[in-house]
Amino acid sequence: MEPQVGSDTGISEWGNPASQRLAPQGAVLALVINELVDNALTHGLGIEGGRIEVEAVLKHGQVVVEVRDDGPRHPAPPPRQSSGLGLQIIETLVKGDLNGSFSLTRDVEAGWTRARICFPQRIIDEERIEG
Repeated sequence: MEPQVGSDTGISEWGNPASQRLAPQGAVLALVINELVDNALTHGLGIEGGRIEVEAVLKHGQVVVEVRDDGPRHPAPPPRQSSGLGLQIIETLVKGDLNGSFSLTRDVEAGWTRARICFPQRIIDEERIEG
């Protein structure tokens, strides 16, 4: 009889029982960070260039990831038509899959646009994984 693979068994395709639980959150986080960096490149630095910084910190059991860019430095052109769909998807993923929050702010004084996600730290019980 072949072992069953799936969420009911805790056995994943990679043979690591924990990867079933970790892979979805890791994939969501990777997707969100990718979208935030892409958004910064497209909307923040697309015309004038500039800098993008990505920072991740752990604060009081919360993971905080911030993607910030310093562009555009000149007055913004008239707003383009945008559905905002990318930001809606990011917010949905962060809230629904990571049980977190998302904010997008413009820090005029510092010259940064800041996209910040915050979600609870997950601690993996390695003994349970190995056992």
